[in-house]
Amino acid sequence: MPTTSRKNSRMSSCPRICALRSNLSVQTGLVADSATPVNGPFSADFKWATLPEGDGTPIRFTDGQAKVFGALWSFKGQATTADRIMQRAGLDSAKPSDLFKVKAKDKGKPGPAAQHAAYGALVVTQQRAGLYAMPCAAAGKEVAMT
Repeated sequence: MPTTSRKNSRMSSCPRICALRSNLSVQTGLVADSATPVNGPFSADFKWATLPEGDGTPIRFTDGQAKVFGALWSFKGQATTADRIMQRAGLDSAKPSDLFKVKAKDKGKPGPAAQHAAYGALVVTQQRAGLYAMPCAAAGKEVAMT
């Protein structure tokens, strides 16, 4: 009889364990697949980037940040005004860098700091002229992933 109860308890916990394993592999697969660089250092949806000078860990961006990077990418490395970038991104902020500022409540957190650093590494700003460009988006100048 003890064998039967152990067997039953193993069987009843199996669906939970199997569901956890399945969920974990699905989540892991989604992160790995969706973070794969396709557009230079960016994933297809611009929500992830892997910097060539970084440690190889993909950086996750907010939806707004991804829209800014997608808009910058669409200009193929050409310097463009903040207005045009933000209009193409469909956002109301005055300039792209507004979306990458580290808020006081997020100081010391690795995610916002990495997002800010990635913006600084990928976007060239001509402040006096009010122009922004992403050189890695220029044709033939995609960032090599190592």
